[in-house]
Amino acid sequence: MRKRRVRILHEGHEYYLVDRGRTPSARTITLLKRLEQDGASAGGAVLVRTDIGDCLAIARWSGGAVDVAEGHESLREMFQQVVDRYLEEFRVGRAARAGKPHFFLSAGRLPLYTLARAQPDGLSVLVFSSREGARRAAAVRQAEEQQPIEVEEAGDLADYLAARATEGFAGAMLDDADPIFFCLDETGMPRFLRLKMDAARNRVEHLLLDSSGSWSAYEGEEEILPEIDQEAADRYMVDRLGDVPFFGFRAGMRFCRLARLGDSERPVAIELADEPIAGGQPFCPLFHDPEQGKAFLDENRLEGYEPVVVDDLRSLAAWCRLERRVLILQPDGHRARGGTLWLDGERVVLDSFSGLWYSTDGVHFERD
Repeated sequence: MRKRRVRILHEGHEYYLVDRGRTPSARTITLLKRLEQDGASAGGAVLVRTDIGDCLAIARWSGGAVDVAEGHESLREMFQQVVDRYLEEFRVGRAARAGKPHFFLSAGRLPLYTLARAQPDGLSVLVFSSREGARRAAAVRQAEEQQPIEVEEAGDLADYLAARATEGFAGAMLDDADPIFFCLDETGMPRFLRLKMDAARNRVEHLLLDSSGSWSAYEGEEEILPEIDQEAADRYMVDRLGDVPFFGFRAGMRFCRLARLGDSERPVAIELADEPIAGGQPFCPLFHDPEQGKAFLDENRLEGYEPVVVDDLRSLAAWCRLERRVLILQPDGHRARGGTLWLDGERVVLDSFSGLWYSTDGVHFERD
């Protein structure tokens, strides 16, 4: 799902635009020319072998203007137009051929997202089945955004969602209610699975986006598998949330842990039978604040505990190492808000969506 390829015919020759999505350093689009089409010299182009045969990589884009290889300068204007058009179609989706129109929210031409517990590994792009629903959501969300929120119509929904997968989204949320999961079928083609709550029958419906742009009941008649590139999802979260230890981090904040009622000094580890965390082994949960600790206890129906402020994170990490317990921040929440911690010498290490962070005082986290 990550690689997108567009065939281009120009003056009798065959070209391909290849978008592999964002790499660790930048997003790059490559423009290839089929060798057998004209037998021209390569010039400054690089020969590449692909599944469509030998090609010349004659141009590339990494933001801004197209960079064209020596000997192919006459194609610069055409390639720039192709890339500009492709980037706009990538942003909104290709023109819809059929199906009901869908809408999305954008600010600064970037699609807006949510942190959905149903899709905890990355950002979920917001999609709406009606313009009015999108407008209502925009009015609520505007207080959180510095730039004006626009309601835009998506093109072909499948193409729009496939582009978001390439961009680094982990999934989508339809009408702030139904999660849409990015999947692949047996041939490697992108498919989109929607979970819809049927309140009348108290069950979850599984719906698959079909070629007509409609949602059809899915009962496992064809094999599809969830598809997510965790590295790409993490990089995109850094792009949108910032290069921070975790989402919600504040300078000087202190974590909270659980303690047994009447014994706040001794750390405790817990085990959740219905939701295995840390491989099903007992673990020590950490929280951003006491309220989130209380919510965790209520949700998991854990009695006899209370959240307490962690005065010495290094000592807690040392206790976890001694007891062979995993120290987990926001254990059943979104990946953006949590992470795993351990003691490395005199420092506490935090492994989160944005990478490794280190702390010597349990309050301030820095890169190595």
